[in-house]
Amino acid sequence: MTTIAGYPIDIAPSILDVAALLRARTKDANGVEVGTFTADTRPTDEQVLTLIDEAVADVQARMGPSPPAELADAGRFAAALETACLIELSYWPEQVQSNRSAYQEYWEMLQTRFTALQEAARGQEPGGNLVMSARIEVPWVDYIPPLPVPLTVTGAAEAA
Repeated sequence: MTTIAGYPIDIAPSILDVAALLRARTKDANGVEVGTFTADTRPTDEQVLTLIDEAVADVQARMGPSPPAELADAGRFAAALETACLIELSYWPEQVQSNRSAYQEYWEMLQTRFTALQEAARGQEPGGNLVMSARIEVPWVDYIPPLPVPLTVTGAAEAA
């Protein structure tokens, strides 16, 4: 799988993740829907892995070099969506052109996901509010006032 060396999160979808989006495209040579991509489907499992690599590289580039770990599942789904789009475009372009493919719906979902991922990876919440924290310096206090109520220690001393 193509990943950026040292990328902090794993966003590579499995073949099954992609097949879940394109179930009708998982037919073998006999036209039987097998539910995943195999050596007998079009595209094959190896061809899908190549497209997954392309999608992962694109999603990583959009998320930036150090996205938070909480975005791994969202990034994985975006990569699966992009892989589905690549499959539709490369194996059934005539259906995409004639609007008989789910490509447009996947593409729209992917664009929405990309926007949210990019905002979240930059530290923004959806809608553009910057999520940040600021360090507040507190001056050192040399004087700690005495406690108004004396403390009593119980436990080990009473048990002895």
